[in-house]
Amino acid sequence: MRPKVVIPVIALGLVVVVCWLFLRPKGDAANNPAPAADQIAEARTAARPSTNWDAKLDSLATSREGRPGETNNPAAPETTHEAYVAERVAQLGDLAMEEDAASLDTILSELTNRDPEIRKAAREAAVQFGSRDAIPKLADAELQTDDAHEKAALADAIEFLKLPSLSEFDAQARADGTAQAKPARTKAGLRKTSTPPPAVPAPQ
Repeated sequence: MRPKVVIPVIALGLVVVVCWLFLRPKGDAANNPAPAADQIAEARTAARPSTNWDAKLDSLATSREGRPGETNNPAAPETTHEAYVAERVAQLGDLAMEEDAASLDTILSELTNRDPEIRKAAREAAVQFGSRDAIPKLADAELQTDDAHEKAALADAIEFLKLPSLSEFDAQARADGTAQAKPARTKAGLRKTSTPPPAVPAPQ
């Protein structure tokens, strides 16, 4: 070919190549990273847990306030407390029948409970236990309370525990060498009856 023809052909080919490079589609992933980044973001979103936190929070609020269509039960905490008090009172009654120091310590620890029913049960359990070791704690509880009826009940409990038991009375009678009638005002006597039995004269 003649040089005059070859040069225009080469120039035309270069122009076509340059136009192809600039005009080819921009969606080519090799030279356009933007679509690839979008695809990565979409893949990450799809891989995330589909947890709807707003729905979770609404569900939690609903469970606290009560399910839709249901009314709250304000007496539920009171019912729970009443059940606890009844159970604790029963436990104190069982401990009163024991004879170990740990049971007495548990009873005395409830003399200052905030619930008056538990305090009453503890006081009665201490009396039923019958140990003079309870007197100091009963006296402390008497000083701490401002309720006049409770003070009187604690004072009565202290006075009861100060009374001699039947075994102590018998031992004292044997030590004196006399057979005396058993007084009604003993711990066992006060538990069984509220009125003293008729006195039995001692044999001459």
